[in-house]
Amino acid sequence: MHLHRNPSALLLVLTALLTTGLAARAQQDGDVTVIIKAKSKQATLPTLLVMCDLVCNWKLDGEVKGHIDAGGSVKVKVEPGQHMVEAATEDGFDWVKQPSTVKPTGQTMVNIELQPIRDARLIAEQEAQDQAAQEAVREAQAKAETQQLLEKAAQAARDKAASEAVPGVWTDAATGLMWTKKDNGSSVAWKQATDYCRNLQLAGYSDWRLPEVDELGDIYDSSLNVPGHSIDGQPLNWHIKGDLKLSGMWEVSNTREEVPQNSYQPSGKAWIFEFSQDWGKRSTFPIDLSGGRALCVRATGDRALREQEERERAAREAAAGLTWTDTATGLMWTKKDQGNLNWKQATVYCQNLQLAGHSDWRLPEIEELQGIYDRDVGMGGHNVKGNLQVPKWWEWSSSQGDATGQILIFDFKDGIRFSGGTGRDWTVWSWRGDTGALCVRRANH
Repeated sequence: MHLHRNPSALLLVLTALLTTGLAARAQQDGDVTVIIKAKSKQATLPTLLVMCDLVCNWKLDGEVKGHIDAGGSVKVKVEPGQHMVEAATEDGFDWVKQPSTVKPTGQTMVNIELQPIRDARLIAEQEAQDQAAQEAVREAQAKAETQQLLEKAAQAARDKAASEAVPGVWTDAATGLMWTKKDNGSSVAWKQATDYCRNLQLAGYSDWRLPEVDELGDIYDSSLNVPGHSIDGQPLNWHIKGDLKLSGMWEVSNTREEVPQNSYQPSGKAWIFEFSQDWGKRSTFPIDLSGGRALCVRATGDRALREQEERERAAREAAAGLTWTDTATGLMWTKKDQGNLNWKQATVYCQNLQLAGHSDWRLPEIEELQGIYDRDVGMGGHNVKGNLQVPKWWEWSSSQGDATGQILIFDFKDGIRFSGGTGRDWTVWSWRGDTGALCVRRANH
């Protein structure tokens, strides 16, 4: 071997010889020991920095590591390479797994974002709740529609059975209204006609009422001739559908004559209908005079359901304290009056009133006001039914007083009616006093 040509080999040979010689010397002298070690350098591990936006508990490669505050961080030494970082909120509802490759040197950062995961979960839960609520509403609507169809079918069956089995009624297929086969047969005033129909029990029904003038017009037919007699016994023909039998010159309607807003004179009239005229005459007639007849009507099918819903709504409105319906008269009243008005202001106030879904309010007749007086009630000195609020006792009516330009007022303290007097300060144009407007409407309109 040519050692002078290979320095590394030469160095190894010299080292071996030196070691051997020193070992031999140590054995001879017994007091020298030489130990030669290779010096090793310890390796430094890289750092993993873990941050969390919410308070969380975290793991590294499946091993629980502990707690991190919201917005805080922790550092750990790890072997370089692939690792799995897991974090979950304290309630455990939101969690994430995030792989991370740790570099051999320096620091590797892992940023755990749990807030977006929580937001997405909450949005999904809200959408699920909304969808469930909408589904519940749809199911309720479908159930209500089914129930309504069943009620309509049952109502139609009852109406058909009544019209076929009972000779005293006739149902107009064009309008769905059921009519009494004949009128009351004697002369009555408006209130008597109203009471007659309201109290009528016929064909198993008790919801009869006085018809509106337009409803009377719907059963007029000039081409039909039903033989009859006038009040003085003269023969004549009634131009009326359904072969209905009439006994007088005209039939009273429930429709009251409206008071024009520019008029200072109230109306105490209702519309009537004459079936003997070739053109079907409509006119108005004083409500306190007799002479008309009462031909009663009731709704069937959808119309009956709508009227029933109206009655139920009236009950709900009364419970809410907006209105009160007098079941004895079928009149709906505002729960409280509008005080300190002159008569024209009171009239316009009621005509323009929008309350509880109704716009057909009016100032009441004096008889209607008297009808809700009850001296046995005595609510704070105000003797009025329905717990109506009339704090100043006096309420305007739409009934004319003793002289032109005077209006009847009702006193709920003493239960009396009186006119406005003759002085200028008592005219309906200028006098206010403590008189209020208690508005009224027909409940089944």
